[in-house]
Amino acid sequence: MWRPQCLRAKLTALAWVVFAGILAGLLYVAFLASAELLPLTWQLLRNGVLNGATITGMIGVFEIFVWAGPIAAPLRRRSFPVRLLVKTTVYTCLVLAILIAYNVWLLPSAETTSAARRYVMTGLAQDTAFSLLIVLLIQFVMQMRRLIGGRVLANIVLGRYARPRREHRAFLFVDLVDSTAIARRLGDVETHALISRVFFDLDTVITAHGGEVHRYVGDEVVVTWPLDAALRDGRCLRCAVAIRERLARRASAYRRRFGVEPAIRAGLNGGPVVAGECGDARVEIVYFGDTINTAARLQQATRAMRHWLLVPTALIDRMPAIPGWSRTEVGTVTLRGRDDPIALCTLTPGAPPAEQPRAVDRRRAA
Repeated sequence: MWRPQCLRAKLTALAWVVFAGILAGLLYVAFLASAELLPLTWQLLRNGVLNGATITGMIGVFEIFVWAGPIAAPLRRRSFPVRLLVKTTVYTCLVLAILIAYNVWLLPSAETTSAARRYVMTGLAQDTAFSLLIVLLIQFVMQMRRLIGGRVLANIVLGRYARPRREHRAFLFVDLVDSTAIARRLGDVETHALISRVFFDLDTVITAHGGEVHRYVGDEVVVTWPLDAALRDGRCLRCAVAIRERLARRASAYRRRFGVEPAIRAGLNGGPVVAGECGDARVEIVYFGDTINTAARLQQATRAMRHWLLVPTALIDRMPAIPGWSRTEVGTVTLRGRDDPIALCTLTPGAPPAEQPRAVDRRRAA
């Protein structure tokens, strides 16, 4: 099930795809008229708008709601040639069906036979070729969004981060527990397959909570949100909980396939950072500042402190409680690389404990 913020983002993306299709349809009929292939009439303009909106709308629905949904998860795990074949077949069938419907089936019955013969002989191949070209361009843009993130792609195109700028963001560092021991047991190839499957499952949860994958580093994933949006409904904290619950529900499937049940440790923090473009051959948005460094330190400290999640108390105070989970005070801790102590909390499943753990003052953690 998609959460409201995720559904809004999907509907916004679909609206932009349909808008691009309408523009493409109008440009196409303008080209036909300027080349004197067809007279420019209101009917031609209407067909261009309807064809463009319907074709790109159907492709957008398939991409955003079907292909990116759980029903297509097995196909998304397949090799690129298989994915390409499936999508090409679906797109071609949709384009042909829509073009024939608008240009033949929707005509008056007396004109259908002659119109069908004339259109199939003269216009169908040309219209199909142009429509598939537009669909492939839209597919390329959507694939770029999946590779580097929609917000990052838009900001790079608009030049937002050409110069460093200050932002307030939340960062969630998620790491696989005992990945070194798992690698010794399974070997490098199977470990890579396991981590790939875990990230695949995590991505569904991250997307549902409006998160953006900043990067994958080995067995670690870094997720980020604009701070105001993350704190308003606590989606960053709920995302961490949902990730843990997702892996718990999938434990039996992992055990059958890999012989292990993966678990995670996580560190969450939010605050000011400096963001900007870095690189030449490969441009990337890079975040700098104590906020993201502290989030990484918190994730590293979970091992020594034996908690699956660590969050600054000042941050968790700004978020609503999560049903079925209780907040537990960890104590005041001095993280490695920091001079100032920081009060931390974690989350535990079930009702609040009768007695909170004793606070630890100025403890040195990893």
